[in-house]
Amino acid sequence: MFVLLYATKARVCVHTANLVHSDWNNKTQGVWFQDFPLKGSQGAPPVTSPFEEELMEYMLALGWKGTEWSMNGESRSTSPATLRQFDFSKAEVRLVGSVPGYHRGTALHKWGHMKLRTLLSQEAFPREFCNSPVACQFSSLGSINPRWLAEFQQSLCAGAVCPGPGLEEESLGHSGGDGHPSNPPSVKRESASDASNIPSSSCKMFGHQKSLGMGPIQVIWPTVQDMRTSTVGYTAGCSFPSSAKNVSQVEPRLWHKWEAGHSGRQKVMPHMKSFTRYQGGRLAWFLLSSSNLSQSAWGSLQKQASQLFVRSYELGVLISPSTLGARLGQCWTSGSYPPIPRIRICLFMWDEEAQKSDALASSSQPSVHQVHLQVPYQLPPSVYNSSHDDRPWCWELKHPKQDAFGKHEAKGAIFYGVKQT
Repeated sequence: MFVLLYATKARVCVHTANLVHSDWNNKTQGVWFQDFPLKGSQGAPPVTSPFEEELMEYMLALGWKGTEWSMNGESRSTSPATLRQFDFSKAEVRLVGSVPGYHRGTALHKWGHMKLRTLLSQEAFPREFCNSPVACQFSSLGSINPRWLAEFQQSLCAGAVCPGPGLEEESLGHSGGDGHPSNPPSVKRESASDASNIPSSSCKMFGHQKSLGMGPIQVIWPTVQDMRTSTVGYTAGCSFPSSAKNVSQVEPRLWHKWEAGHSGRQKVMPHMKSFTRYQGGRLAWFLLSSSNLSQSAWGSLQKQASQLFVRSYELGVLISPSTLGARLGQCWTSGSYPPIPRIRICLFMWDEEAQKSDALASSSQPSVHQVHLQVPYQLPPSVYNSSHDDRPWCWELKHPKQDAFGKHEAKGAIFYGVKQT
């Protein structure tokens, strides 16, 4: 993460690349950034905001107490109080971070996959996302097991369905001043504890709302052939840590291909990490993160789900209709049954004909604001095909076919580059 301070604004940038040449030049990465003005420069802002508190909590968890430097012989300094001078109330995302430690009590829901579960539990999505799949795309496969994957899946599948006929419009029909849907006391929102018990079949009721229900996990991971034919050959696999033991922990039906020919990134292996729930060309939400698929990054529940154990520092940004609504204004229709989001997240159409078709569909609903994300890989992804010899990449193995550089394995690289002799 970068936090860049200017005279009149702060820029927060969350990215998936390490600070090495190869990551920025030879890999597919993800970057999110937004500029925030000084408080008071655009009217009276709130004293604080969810994004501001999440940013400050993460910075303090990193142990950052301020920075001192010299410019033109003059000593300068930056402190946490400096960041609080900026207005983060229009942030288009929520931060999902991970911090090492045992997190209990209120901290249980502040970090890792429990933070994601909590945020999604406060959202309501169109009915089309009931039992829809969740794509998990990452560049390092940690030690996982069926129990933990089921736990993680429950967090990914949290969330409610927009209420249908017979439910009061007020439950989700209006938004508060910050663009988030209002939550009157008469409407029960699913709590984090409710979310941990989400049923595994169809859309079920939670108080006055239905949960989205569980959806299948789709693991998007390059094949051996993808690595061999990539721009740097098997060397690309050095940034895809994946032992044979960890690869074997993933059920074969979960493997899906990295397909990015439409965006020109098919041979540029992905170091980005992203997670999204989708249906067709629409996204319920999208998370760009540094977190790979591992218990270390996301945390694992212990002691009857009373504490979350996390091993590493991670940071990601969650994009949803309500987070985008913080900047774009009211994000739910009123006077309709059921109310639907005014904001819909859609895949960016990479070819001209698809763009025209998408524009035509958008014109039929002028009151709905469509936000297009440039997701580099294909959704839905294709499953591995054994008849095509699709095998998941494992960086420990030698491979019979050599790449364009005459190599048969990923070894012999330092910092992702070819080892010089």
